[in-house]
Amino acid sequence: MQQEQAEEFEAFARAQMQPLLQFGVLLTGRLSDGEDLLQSSLAKTLMQWPRVSRADRPDHYVRRIMVNTHRTSLARAWRRREISVSEVPDSGSQVDEMAGTDETAVLLAALSALPKGQRAVVILRCAEDRSEAEAALILGVTIGTVKSQLHKALARLREHPALNGDRSDR
Repeated sequence: MQQEQAEEFEAFARAQMQPLLQFGVLLTGRLSDGEDLLQSSLAKTLMQWPRVSRADRPDHYVRRIMVNTHRTSLARAWRRREISVSEVPDSGSQVDEMAGTDETAVLLAALSALPKGQRAVVILRCAEDRSEAEAALILGVTIGTVKSQLHKALARLREHPALNGDRSDR
């Protein structure tokens, strides 16, 4: 890679670091996992930077890498997983202590209960305020899929006890 391209990539990464990290944290449910996801995705982006830099929206390309990397890592984790437990932990236990406010922890717990595709759509449409077309482009799906996944996800979130006012478990 030429020095000019390396500098261009570094400028891009610095400019996009915060929004991409936020996307990673929302996607994974944990700050440390979001940081790891971002780091590995930026490494993949760097390897393809000459092609990525010519794209209309390089940040969309990186988000797609993040979603695909997250899917792959989840699939690998499920294949390796063989843990016997006497009691199933609640999904909120996966949320980092550093989540910030109680509301953030509750939101991350609710998001982590969604299937990965629905979670990605909610993050892109609601947290990042992306259009249906942008979300579809980033995820590599149709606009109809974005609409249906968002509808299903919002219905599940409405039923989530911590988000609909049932805080008796606290």
